[in-house]
Amino acid sequence: MIVIEGMDNTGKTTLALWLQGKIRNCQLVHGGGPVRAGTQAERLIALQMASSYPRPLILDRVCLISEAVYGPLLRNVDSFSGFNQELLWSWFLEMKPLIIYCRPSLLTIKSNMDERPQMEGVSVNSDVLLNAYDQVMANISHRGFAIAYYDYKAADITQLWDSVRDYLNGRGISWK
Repeated sequence: MIVIEGMDNTGKTTLALWLQGKIRNCQLVHGGGPVRAGTQAERLIALQMASSYPRPLILDRVCLISEAVYGPLLRNVDSFSGFNQELLWSWFLEMKPLIIYCRPSLLTIKSNMDERPQMEGVSVNSDVLLNAYDQVMANISHRGFAIAYYDYKAADITQLWDSVRDYLNGRGISWK
């Protein structure tokens, strides 16, 4: 399972589509962003089902990660606060996903925000949200998750593809 995460307008969907074209028999699932009240259980069930999916899977966002950033900052609540979060993170770690953190500069993110409508509060809080994402990714890394960092403006896609290919090869997954 490959998870693509990052703030709005960081190239997640474009990267997901590119990877889908490179990985044989791959399924791309747009996991949506932060969780809204009442939807966290459905998304967790979908994530659990995805862990046993027979085909290679790319998730364009995972609510467990996105909500850890957006919920507290934009709504003053993390929708997973009623769940045993350590258990959720442990369970997610057992799936051994490769997480690709799309992380261009704040200037790039802000310039992209002018081109598309944003969720309320994202534009005005973009610097705080980016800092929160950086902190969440650092915490995830400390938990033992494999993270590849990607800046579509600065990075060479072949370097990222090398990391993805190594991950796929280690799991016996075919790529084109």
